[in-house]
Amino acid sequence: MTDKPAKLAEIEKTAAMIIRVFNVSEIAHLIRLIGPKSTPGELSEADFANLMVALKPKGAGRGLSETSKEVARLVLVMGAKPAEAAAELNITTQQASQVMIRIRRLMKDMPIGVKKVEGMFPESIAEQLELISKYFMEKMSVETGTDFGDLKVVIKSKKQTK
Repeated sequence: MTDKPAKLAEIEKTAAMIIRVFNVSEIAHLIRLIGPKSTPGELSEADFANLMVALKPKGAGRGLSETSKEVARLVLVMGAKPAEAAAELNITTQQASQVMIRIRRLMKDMPIGVKKVEGMFPESIAEQLELISKYFMEKMSVETGTDFGDLKVVIKSKKQTK
């Protein structure tokens, strides 16, 4: 069994060393790494990766900078506050907050647990895929918590071989 006063003294010594060696943003990062996971972020890493793919601009639109993506990851995945993300990334709290306002605006109509898929298809199939996508987006916006886990899409050819 460990001696409680000795253990507390060791913790205080370690804390003093951490304060001496690391800056505030590094300490905040350390706390997130070793802290309890009772307040996780809103998104998993996989959902965040899908979100970043979905938010890529088409054409000449303005994309997200690497710093903006990291602010979003810290807030949405790690559960950091914008001020904590700002300190870690050496930007102002206002900049981090503006990034999150922009990203949340872009996320507003995007359901979580959905993956964007792009590809080249024959026109008739592309039209059907667009209809399927529209159907799912409408269902998900109306019915929160809709689970399509058991759904299977079967592709059949109109031409039957004899």
